[in-house]
Amino acid sequence: MPTIEPLKMDSQDAYKQRIVTIPYNRQPRWGRMNVAEMFHHNTRYMEIPLETRTVKDRSNWLFRLIVKPLILSRMTFPKNVATIPELRVADLREVEEERKQLLIRVEEFTERVNTDPGKEVPNPLLGPLTLEQWSILAGKHLNHHLRQFGA
Repeated sequence: MPTIEPLKMDSQDAYKQRIVTIPYNRQPRWGRMNVAEMFHHNTRYMEIPLETRTVKDRSNWLFRLIVKPLILSRMTFPKNVATIPELRVADLREVEEERKQLLIRVEEFTERVNTDPGKEVPNPLLGPLTLEQWSILAGKHLNHHLRQFGA
């Protein structure tokens, strides 16, 4: 199993390599998403810290004070956890176009983290996060879904 690295300039190539190795017809090890939906879901996810996607604030004191430090340190994403409505994918998607869009967002995201790591951007569940913290979370989130499809 690959090491879970924050999604940054120095780790983006490893994540991108894992993205390009997933065949279009790979079945998930868990969950209901197909490959195209997973790519699109991760693209939407990265649009939050890029501030090109607005999502409802669902954070509360429990998530901000207890879950946030856990997930930023040692906790990984559990399998089969429901996603927020803004990140659900309900329509048909073309795999290669979604792969291309995700690769673009990975580059945009890592460039933004590199440029302004201390900038705070709200997370819909954990509250304000710096882009440095978003890189940790994005690495864990993307790793979770790449593992879901055997990459």
